[in-house]
Amino acid sequence: MSDLWKKIQPLRVANGWTIDLNNLYDIELTQENIGWFCGEFLLSGSNHSKKICFDASFEPEGDINGGFVVKFFSMYYDKKLNNFELNEFLGTFETKDKSDFINTIERFMFTLELPTLIKRTVLD
Repeated sequence: MSDLWKKIQPLRVANGWTIDLNNLYDIELTQENIGWFCGEFLLSGSNHSKKICFDASFEPEGDINGGFVVKFFSMYYDKKLNNFELNEFLGTFETKDKSDFINTIERFMFTLELPTLIKRTVLD
């Protein structure tokens, strides 16, 4: 078995949250490893009791001059599908700083406060 899992980005996760996907590696972004930051989502989390979630990626994909992007959503429970679905887009946070990116996600999970966003909606 590969030890690649040991390079996954550590993350502080608040009670009630599930990290649905973590393909973010704890390495410094360079032109040589930009491929490690490609994919539709690098990190995705949800809190079913609060009915909120986030998806994070690096955009534009494969461009060293891009940045980390977090999109926040509210969710609803679809009884027919027996599943949570996206409800409303709450906003986007963008940064080139990986540490700021991680801190923003962790802060959101613990406080439910949206960071400074392109679009902002207040959470109750």
